[in-house]
Amino acid sequence: MMSADSELALVERLRGGEQAALESLMERFAPRVYRLAYGITRNEADAEEVVQDVFLTLFRKISSFEGRSALSTWIYRVTTNAAL
Repeated sequence: MMSADSELALVERLRGGEQAALESLMERFAPRVYRLAYGITRNEADAEEVVQDVFLTLFRKISSFEGRSALSTWIYRVTTNAAL
């Protein structure tokens, strides 16, 4: 689990368009995003596609993350929406 400070720093790096920040986000969350997507889709290929879609969406929409909840909560919501 990320501390609030490291989460905020990662969000700011993502907002700055930093590629390494996206890689860090993917390292931390891709396995959990995949498990959630697979649990919804029950299909490996679909779950892998959802993972790609989720991280593309996160990178494009990071400016809309308001920080009222944990970053992981937002990621799981984006994942659920993408998998449905």
